[in-house]
Amino acid sequence: MNWNTTYHIYEGIALLWIMITWGSIAFKTAPAYDADLQSINGTLKQILSNEDQKHCNWLENLCIDVDRQGNSREGLDRIKRANELENRLNRVHTKIRNTRKQIEQTQSVTNTVLTPEKAQQIAQLLNTQVSWMNTEFKDLSLKHPFEHIVKTDHLTHFTNTTKTAAQSLLLTYQLQLKEYESEVLRKLGAQDFSFSYGCGFTGPSVISPSNTIQVGDDYIAEIFDNHQFQRIFSLKYFVNNQLLTDRYESFKFKTQGVGRKHFNITVQYRTSPFGRLKSVEKNIPYTVLPK
Repeated sequence: MNWNTTYHIYEGIALLWIMITWGSIAFKTAPAYDADLQSINGTLKQILSNEDQKHCNWLENLCIDVDRQGNSREGLDRIKRANELENRLNRVHTKIRNTRKQIEQTQSVTNTVLTPEKAQQIAQLLNTQVSWMNTEFKDLSLKHPFEHIVKTDHLTHFTNTTKTAAQSLLLTYQLQLKEYESEVLRKLGAQDFSFSYGCGFTGPSVISPSNTIQVGDDYIAEIFDNHQFQRIFSLKYFVNNQLLTDRYESFKFKTQGVGRKHFNITVQYRTSPFGRLKSVEKNIPYTVLPK
């Protein structure tokens, strides 16, 4: 399951609960549904927090890598662009986070938690940034132009609904923006889970389309091998102690259980044809959601 599909699952959950809420309001059962949605919101907030930390790590890794490569003009430009992206989108997330807090604190006696004008401002805020990203990073050969996050018909979902359901929808918008940011940062060379063989050797990077998976689905990732022109011998990759027969292909495994998980990547290698076998390991986190 790719990241775009995952986002639409989140969005679908939020919209479904809003639809349920509309009906529940008429029959006075909204509190029961609202309690369930609060649990979902807790999960979405945790995923959003994980994404924040991930991007901080990626930017730090980018700076370390550029410094290790001699601080070339091209590398420093990538750092500048990545920081500009991060700063712009952080301002967007701050505004949406403040809106979620305002929704939580509102004492409105109506079922409109955001005025049409405020909902339109949120839509414009998000979609303007998406348009800017499509223009600013067009040279990076992104897989496809990013779609606007807020569709016109979504604005009515902030009417006749509960505060919790409206917050769910805003959280899905933030997660979609985070996924767009991840794709750009990868193209700029900022990513996580890279290995180092030491002595200046750059190892492979493990990249997954999404680090959030539904339980029972396959976690899929690829290993990007950077060692072709380096003196590394007897190279083998293991995922959860299982040898990969072809290190240039993607690997996958079926997820089990719900919550924060880790899987293990082990790289075995020699720095000379008859040298001592060495290994490095990484425990890579991912999140499993209920279906």
